[in-house]
Parts: sequence; C-alpha cells; structure tokens
Amino acid sequence: MADFRKNSEAYRRLVREEEEAYAKLDTLNLTEEQREIIEEAFEAQSAAEAEYATESYFCGIADCIRFLKYIEGPRGE
Repeated sequence: MADFRKNSEAYRRLVREEEEAYAKLDTLNLTEEQREIIEEAFEAQSAAEAEYATESYFCGIADCIRFLKYIEGPRGE
C-alpha cells in the first residue's frame, strides 16, 4: 500500500482535493457543534465506504475462484 500511496497520481490528487475541502471548511467559521455534526457525517460516510470496499474485495476474490474453477473444468474427465 505504501507504493500505491506514493505512486498513484489519482490517489494523491484525491488526497489533495480532500485537504482543500477541509481547508474550505476552516474558512466557514462554524461552531463547534456544527463541526462535530459534519465530522460525524464524514465518519459515517467513510465507514460505509470502507465496509462496501471490503465486501467488494471479498466478492472479487470469490468471483475469481469461481472463474478459475470454471476454466479448470471438471476433473477426471
């Protein structure tokens, strides 16, 4: 993952965009309560995306195994 974070231009661009968005939030002079609500929303979104990504990863592995079994064909024939 370190190589990905270092070498992926798309990832580094997204991180810069995230940093810029947080910088914009800092200019809004939000109350502490408003900041906490926004942070809770970001955390919930991030957790949901992480759960989806994990499930997608495992589904991809399962699909790969099924595909390998398919191309291998029946054994012993």
